[in-house]
Amino acid sequence: MGSLACGSHECVTVDLCGLLDRKAVGEVARHRNITADSFDYCVLFAEVDSKDVQVIADLTRSDSAVGGVTAKRRDWLPDPLRLVEHEDVDGRGCANSIVGPGAKAVLTFTAWSVDVDKAKLCAIADVAVKAGAKMIAEDKVEHVDLPATSLGRVDPCTLLNAQQVGGQYPGVSVYSTSSSIKHSCEWGPVSLRVDVEPWPLPPEYVQESLAGRPTFAATSNDGDTPGCELVTGHIERAPGIRETVTLSTYATMTGQDPCVPARRMAALAWPKLPNA
Repeated sequence: MGSLACGSHECVTVDLCGLLDRKAVGEVARHRNITADSFDYCVLFAEVDSKDVQVIADLTRSDSAVGGVTAKRRDWLPDPLRLVEHEDVDGRGCANSIVGPGAKAVLTFTAWSVDVDKAKLCAIADVAVKAGAKMIAEDKVEHVDLPATSLGRVDPCTLLNAQQVGGQYPGVSVYSTSSSIKHSCEWGPVSLRVDVEPWPLPPEYVQESLAGRPTFAATSNDGDTPGCELVTGHIERAPGIRETVTLSTYATMTGQDPCVPARRMAALAWPKLPNA
């Protein structure tokens, strides 16, 4: 699997935009522009029959995302890689996943649109995945040069541990699960992720200070379950775009304020972040 063997540190710096072959996609869709405002995916904006299409390359799929489906051998895929093809994405997209041993998703190409039918979307996804596979086979996968202090180099699973999280939620089963390239981690009701986001945040985020870092808090009610999100910004990637760390949690018992344990955990995690 070369430099796409997820689990190695190399996966953190894969240039996903470089894996989206604009010339190849241009054979089946009119591409417009490309954006990489995330550590975990890149989007090529295109058109088919004057209708908007997003062509996405991502490395965020977990093992369970392709569980129970058949991964097939393809002549254009180097061993031991296999293909899970034409997965439906919310009725609006078609995805092809290049997977390794054990059906762990390594790289997914998705064509997504509100207006374009699935057959045309799958044709775009087919072109995209074949072009990406060719780069892998020819060892042409490139990597971005992240600054030494970039959050893209941080594994969120190292910022907290199950014992620390479990101490905030007595009686709740807590264990860590990470994304395939270590940009997110979950412990039961708690998740930590590093990403790239528009900045400043929307006005519903209220600024406070935790562990010496400016932190922005927002609450939610998803299905009558209160939730809390804490975000701290990091280095600027571009004007209006900043690296961020987000800690999210939800209440596990009636009457619990989810921001109380969230702040305690952020106070443990934030000091481990690199200096901006």
